Amino acid sequence: MSTTACFADPRNAQIRLYQPLVRRVARHLRAQLPPSVDVDDLIQAGMIGLNEAIGRCDPAEAEAGGLEKFAMPRIRGAMIDELRATEWASRGCRQSRRDIDEAAQRLQQRLCRRPHDSEMAAELCLTLDEYHALQAKLHRSQLMPLDDTGLVGEEDDDGLHGSEFGDSTHDPLSVLEQQRMRLALVDAIQGLPEREQQVMLRHYGEDMMFKDIGRELGVSESRVSQVHRHAIDLLRAQLQAH
Repeated sequence: MSTTACFADPRNAQIRLYQPLVRRVARHLRAQLPPSVDVDDLIQAGMIGLNEAIGRCDPAEAEAGGLEKFAMPRIRGAMIDELRATEWASRGCRQSRRDIDEAAQRLQQRLCRRPHDSEMAAELCLTLDEYHALQAKLHRSQLMPLDDTGLVGEEDDDGLHGSEFGDSTHDPLSVLEQQRMRLALVDAIQGLPEREQQVMLRHYGEDMMFKDIGRELGVSESRVSQVHRHAIDLLRAQLQAH
């Protein structure tokens, strides 16, 4: 029996159950956006993402409580797609990405290694908190949750500086390719070990800092950084296979 058929009857119940999750994600994003962005638009987009997740999630996984983890990146991704469609700050974000890429290249040439976040902040004449805030803003503005500025964490020198997916939203073929890669990324995250999934979803899905994730999971901030780095290595390997 197909996933769609399995979910045909309980779909409305599942949607009602996870509506608070959609609203929570929407409010979290809205708090960091310009006044012109309507939270209801984000909620509407998030409901589309939730509906897609319910239709795609394996029924056994959903019954075991895995639907929330499966749905989170799709809900957030649908909201980001809505923001991207309105291009509320795309020009400024593209310039910020270029500034970060150029700074990373300069530092890597000087240091002969990937720069730490503190070094990136100094190169950009920002405080570390300002640099982290800029990274969070760029993550929210991207077409996919983890795309061209890459998976860059706090004081983590193993991020993906650069534009692996590029900025080609006006090329239909590129858009289709980005959509394919986004689904591949979501599937790859679902295939991570439990602890890596928890760290990635909290850091990128909920913009939690490593220290806050560590406090919630009962581990040190440095341990969260290690898990994050390991997750990036696993994701990179899986995405390269696509």
